[in-house]
Amino acid sequence: MNFTGYALFSLVFCIVVFGATFGLCVRQYELETALALTTALWVSAPVGVFFICTSVLLFYKNLHTFISQKRAQKDFSLLIDQICTQANALSLSQLNPLESTHSPYTPASLHHTANKQLSAAIARFYLVPALGSQDSGNVKIDKLFSLYHAIAQGSLEDMRKYHLAKDNPFTLQNTKNYALKSNKNALEIFSDTSKSDEVRAYAFGLICESKNTKDLQKALNANACNCLDSSSLQRALLLCKELGISLESTQIAELCKQAGFGGGEYLALAKAMQSLCAPDEWLKYFENLADNDESAQVAYLFVLVELEMVSELERKMKSFGAGEMTGLRAYIELKRLGKHYPISAFVIVG
Repeated sequence: MNFTGYALFSLVFCIVVFGATFGLCVRQYELETALALTTALWVSAPVGVFFICTSVLLFYKNLHTFISQKRAQKDFSLLIDQICTQANALSLSQLNPLESTHSPYTPASLHHTANKQLSAAIARFYLVPALGSQDSGNVKIDKLFSLYHAIAQGSLEDMRKYHLAKDNPFTLQNTKNYALKSNKNALEIFSDTSKSDEVRAYAFGLICESKNTKDLQKALNANACNCLDSSSLQRALLLCKELGISLESTQIAELCKQAGFGGGEYLALAKAMQSLCAPDEWLKYFENLADNDESAQVAYLFVLVELEMVSELERKMKSFGAGEMTGLRAYIELKRLGKHYPISAFVIVG
């Protein structure tokens, strides 16, 4: 029974007691009206006092219940916020628990002991959203998941108010979705060194796929290829040849250094570029690269071998120590003796 029902019942009961007492005093005991009223009031008074006392206790109980419910609602809301925060704070570096040394969340100040323990327990885990899961029925959680779904499907969403970690998988995917909108966006992402290498390399790949000469030239001129691996840059350099984009040897060498090119990567580039260039152009390309980057020497020697420029090869070999390039030395010696073997049997570059 709620307080209103209890108050009405008590009022009716008090009136009934008063009326019954008054009637009894007048009819049964034939008391005067004034005395009968006084007697009825005194008999009804304890009922009124009882009502007041029980009302106070009932009010206290209801107030306590109301406060407890509000605290429980606040605790629940804070736990939901904690789950969202931990999921949004997830970064790629935290996906390996063996390398994680700190908690992604400091438990909030909760009222109920059980909720405090639950919050502390949740804080010990990294929470990964399961996109295939059913709706939770909680508006905040389900709204966040709807945004996750949209991002996963290629939609660009405004996630600023959710404070996702810089390398959160959904942050990275949302940035990729932004780059997909246009080459202008892709170039913006690629040139921004504050972005992760993954999304910058992805944006560069989009520019290459578009085969737009102006945008590819701008990307290479941005001097931001430190996010690329050697295969990505090799693809871009081959594309430059295909599209007729002219690059200075010093610029190519600098780009290759940024992408971590070594002897093996330069050699792979030389082999891939052989079919795209005339012999003289191919020779000049790697001669200039070798002049600007020592790591390109092996690729230049490979070009000399392929073009059978033995005298120039011998001259270049003099700059190497006696214990270096033994395979090439053997190849040159056999050439002198008139014996012909495939260069692949001699040149091994790790």
